[in-house]
Parts: sequence; structure tokens; C-alpha cells
Amino acid sequence: SCFLESVDKAALCCPMCRKRVSTWVRHNSKKNTLVDQELWDRIQTFFPLQCQRRLSGQDVEDDDHAVLMASPRVCPPGELRQEYEDQMTKLTEERRAQDEEESRASEELIQKLLAEEQQQLEEERRRKEEDEQLAKLLSNQLNSQENLRVPDITPVKKKKKEVIVGNIDRFLCPHPALPSSTPNFITNKVSLNIN
Repeated sequence: SCFLESVDKAALCCPMCRKRVSTWVRHNSKKNTLVDQELWDRIQTFFPLQCQRRLSGQDVEDDDHAVLMASPRVCPPGELRQEYEDQMTKLTEERRAQDEEESRASEELIQKLLAEEQQQLEEERRRKEEDEQLAKLLSNQLNSQENLRVPDITPVKKKKKEVIVGNIDRFLCPHPALPSSTPNFITNKVSLNIN
């Protein structure tokens, strides 16, 4: 009766097929298939005492019912602290391992950079030695060639610059006209030579 009343007053739906429970109850109550008979028989065989009490209307408030109900579990003293400490040691170990890995990687990088720097210094020193040898060789060759030649150079005296003072009028005066048969560029050339 409780079930039928809740079906009438509530709009319950099946979570799987989304069919309304009231529709299912109406349909199966006509066929008298509200209860799965095979399952009900199994329940009666395995739990006969509980089924008789339920059918007779007695409330099942016995120890059996208490066993079926799960009581909340409370942690024993110190369990949470132990779990916390375990997690902290795990985290500390992970950080230490990560720090070691980073320091190892940085040490390798430093060694690599030092080796490259040493190699560059060796290369520069080798080039410098080669340059010095080449300079000595060239110097020796030049000195040997100069010794073979007798220098024939007399010191050159510096000449004083002569200041030419001229007549500016010759630059300002118009040039005498040349015959028109001569081309223009020749006229200019001649006039430049005249000046």
C-alpha cells in the first residue's frame, strides 16, 4: 500500500529507461507481474525469518538489521598523522631526487661549457703561434731581399709651396669669340687652355 501510494503521488521515473514508474505499475498490476516471482522465491529461501516477520507486519529492528546497516568508520588515533608523514617523506624524496637530477644536469652543462671554452682558447693560441711564425718568415724574407738590394734613395727635401698671385681679371674677362665653324666642346677646351 505504501508503494502504491508513493507511485500515485510522486512522478518517479526509471533511471535506466526513463519510463514513468506509475505507467509501469498500471501495466504490470493488470498482468499481476509487479513482483518478480523467481527472485522472490530465492529471497524467501535464503532469508526465511526476515520474510515471515516482514509479511506479518513486525518491524525488523533486531541485530540482523543492525548487521546489514553499515556503521561509519572512524580512523584510529594517529592514522591521519601517519598518512600525512608518509606523503611528506614521499614528497621530500621526490624533491631531493629532482634537485639531484638538476644539479647533475647543470654540472654536465658547466663541464661542457668549460671544455668548449678550453678548446676555443687552444685554437686561438694555435692561430696566434701560426701567425707569429708566418710574420717571422715574412720578416726574414723581406730582410734578406733588402740586404741584397742597395738602397738608392736620397732624402727628399720638402719644397715650400709657392703662392701664385695672378691677375684675376683674366678670369673675369670675356674670351674672344672663335669662328662658329668650330664645335662647342672644342671652344670650351680651347677656352680652358687659354685660361
